[in-house]
Amino acid sequence: MEHLSSEGEAKRDDKNYSFVAAWEYQQEGAKLHEEHFHFEFIKPSVRNYK
Repeated sequence: MEHLSSEGEAKRDDKNYSFVAAWEYQQEGAKLHEEHFHFEFIKPSVRNYK
């Protein structure tokens, strides 16, 4: 599967999905707000729970 590692762990896509999102509903429709994370001191890494 494309979302699992060879060990069966979930893969992460931190490059494309490191943000918090909130929807704002307006009269003309919904508007998505995204605030991207900026990692300065600690970089995201893959966790292994085995």
